[in-house]
Amino acid sequence: MRKIKTFIILFVLFNFLLPMTLLKSAEAAINAKILSSFETMAANDDGGEYWTIRNPVFLYSQDGVTVKTSSTFPAKANWVTLSSFETYCKWNSGGYFYPVQNVIYQYSTDWLTVQTGTTVPANAKWVTLSSFKTNYYAETIGGWAEIRNVQFRYSLDGTTVQVGSQIPANVKWATLESFESREDWHSGGGWFPINNKAYSDCYINTEPSITLTSPVMNQRYSSVPTYDTMYCSINIYDPDAEDQISAIKYSVDTDLSTNLAAAKNVLNINPSLPRSAQNTAPGETYTFSIKPFEDYPGLTDGNHTVIVYVQDDKGWVNKATFSFTSDRTPPTIMGTLKQVVAKNSFVQLKFTASDVASGVILVYSCTDSQGQPIPDLNGSGMDSVEAPKVFLDGTQGVYGEGKLITGIIQATDVVGNSITQPIKIKIDSSSATSPGSL
Repeated sequence: MRKIKTFIILFVLFNFLLPMTLLKSAEAAINAKILSSFETMAANDDGGEYWTIRNPVFLYSQDGVTVKTSSTFPAKANWVTLSSFETYCKWNSGGYFYPVQNVIYQYSTDWLTVQTGTTVPANAKWVTLSSFKTNYYAETIGGWAEIRNVQFRYSLDGTTVQVGSQIPANVKWATLESFESREDWHSGGGWFPINNKAYSDCYINTEPSITLTSPVMNQRYSSVPTYDTMYCSINIYDPDAEDQISAIKYSVDTDLSTNLAAAKNVLNINPSLPRSAQNTAPGETYTFSIKPFEDYPGLTDGNHTVIVYVQDDKGWVNKATFSFTSDRTPPTIMGTLKQVVAKNSFVQLKFTASDVASGVILVYSCTDSQGQPIPDLNGSGMDSVEAPKVFLDGTQGVYGEGKLITGIIQATDVVGNSITQPIKIKIDSSSATSPGSL
């Protein structure tokens, strides 16, 4: 009975709950409601009436590269805003539609700062119309007045809608919500709020999701071949249907999210790009490698941050980071590099390596005065070594008075940085030779 219950639980999990979990990521798709029509007060002697704006034009970008205008509201875009339209002014003898003037936009290109301008860059994260002037008219007076008491409608998470007079820089989308425009007529006039607002739905393109799975944080690398390459793996998905992953790039320490052209290319991307994006988590796994010491030859020792960027074909960029330690400094060797000994005496080698990390491999080798290896003066160890004592028998010509034993010791750290030092042992019973002179 217990096995049957377990089977039922697993069946429900994998056939109902798990698919729901995988599909949940698709909810990241954002549907923005952008102000697209409304009425403004039109003046007359009878107290005024509201008229609907006409000839609206929308400004938008669908790829982060080109800004487009259209009288048709786009169903899908990176951002979209009402750009221009005409409002009606009425008086006793007639009236006219006047296009708005002095149009100002608010936008952000980095989700960090809000900017204003009369034009908008295609790579903006969000854009909204924020200010303009409308025509107000009386039979004897006419003019233009800037709107006032402006309120905006926006979403920080793509789902919850908020209203306020200031737009945070990190919103997913924003639009005009309300304002007052001026209208005058014979018997008076003033400021009037807009009426009968209408919103159009736009599917807002969003950035792809990126999850770094390797390398692990804070690994040590050097500029030595085989130790200079970082092998990376990331999972990518994009909730926007039909989007493609177009680029994977990287930088060290400097965030180039808004200037991807300056970022460095990664190597050996698998699968190759461009490629249709998966739309649900965890997405598709991409592997690649980077060589920061080639791309950044001045990279100093110490801690650094790699920023990996993913860009889709709509121009949206997302990033992930990992830290690493640059180590281009070889270890140091301390020990008996130079010795002067008497004939018929013992000699011994002792060495210790000093480095920022343990695991330094020490390898030493010595030869006699005829170039033949001395077995007990050849060896290796980690971090420190101590060779056996060797008796230099003076009856052997190679160890006679004045002979010189030579060798080397090499220390290599865990990321391939290496240093080699000479070993010299002089046989001099007169003590006339000092180690420093060797």
